[in-house]
Amino acid sequence: MNGSKNSESEETIDLLFRIASLVSEDGESAEELVANAYGSFEPVPEYLSEHSKTLRRLLSSSAAFDSDGEAHSAIRTGFVQRIVDRNFPLAFAALTTDEQLLLLIHHTGGVRTGDVAGVLDLTPDEFATRIDAASTRIVELFLESLTSTERGIVLDHDQDEWIGGAIRRTVDRLLPAAPESLHRQITDRRQDQVASTTQDSPTRSHRGSQIRRTAAALTVLVAVLFASLWWLFSGPSDRTTELDLLELTADTAPAVRPDLKSSDEDVAEAFVSERTDRQIVVPRFTDTILLGASIEQVTPRLAVPVLSYSDNATSPPANLTVFVYSYQMLGTDRSGPRIASAILRALGDEVTFTEAIAGEDTLAVWRYRTDIYVAVGTTATVSSLESRTDLQSPLGSR
Repeated sequence: MNGSKNSESEETIDLLFRIASLVSEDGESAEELVANAYGSFEPVPEYLSEHSKTLRRLLSSSAAFDSDGEAHSAIRTGFVQRIVDRNFPLAFAALTTDEQLLLLIHHTGGVRTGDVAGVLDLTPDEFATRIDAASTRIVELFLESLTSTERGIVLDHDQDEWIGGAIRRTVDRLLPAAPESLHRQITDRRQDQVASTTQDSPTRSHRGSQIRRTAAALTVLVAVLFASLWWLFSGPSDRTTELDLLELTADTAPAVRPDLKSSDEDVAEAFVSERTDRQIVVPRFTDTILLGASIEQVTPRLAVPVLSYSDNATSPPANLTVFVYSYQMLGTDRSGPRIASAILRALGDEVTFTEAIAGEDTLAVWRYRTDIYVAVGTTATVSSLESRTDLQSPLGSR
């Protein structure tokens, strides 16, 4: 009997804590709210039952719910972080290299803005303007990749609350830390230099000279590093070749041959799940037959599920090839292909098909959940895909 009462009491406390979490900024505040609601009763006396006096007068209601609407509950903050962590890497990958460097230096470098501005021959105000422009650009790309509901949740939070942390977490995911062997190598060199200085410096003045030379060498090294940054910022626009996702997709499509031959969408989805550990939805289009599925290497580091179709609406039937990318896939490879900002904007609405031209090929791009579909085919086939799909369910009636 006592066990039952104790269990009920624990369930009540859990429920109270969940209620408190909805109206508190963090777990600590929620814990304090529940503790205050119970007052000094530890444990709660049995005479307080009646479902713990109606959940401790609903957490002493005035304390819990007389809010000015400014504070954000822990659950909403958690949602924002999950949305940001899911989509922010792709927005970062879509930036130019100099924009990425600016954000990297500003949010994770620990270098004074004035020092960097001086090396780049910019005034602090000019450098700050570039940082603001890069920050605005990445936020725009990020927001364009969200649904309207997700945008509402994110915009309800102050941008300054999450952008810095988002960039730091994105950098940690996309850019590896220095290998342990490099750390050891530098540490060993530094220790060797200290030992050499101790042996070869009989006087304090000589040791001071060694230290000054070491400091000068470090200054030169820092100058070289920042000069490299200056070259990246001010060098010719064609200094690097950025891979375009649609062009790579169009180039890969002609060689696609399905490893799995099946017209069953469920079988194709199971095949992709087994090979890539991804759960995708296979599109359906009227007058089109699924021929099968394969996993294609678009780049050495990018293996993509591909679906092959026969479009029987044309005479003779035409090939239709659909590549299934994802935000996570495109966001984890910094050197990988990028999507034009206009396409990213269109992907904000998952019922919108966007046509594009890559060489002699016509492509259609659309989004479903966090997957990005790129279809390659004849102009007649690709141009009619949107009208041949149930827009109430962007991937056809399933």
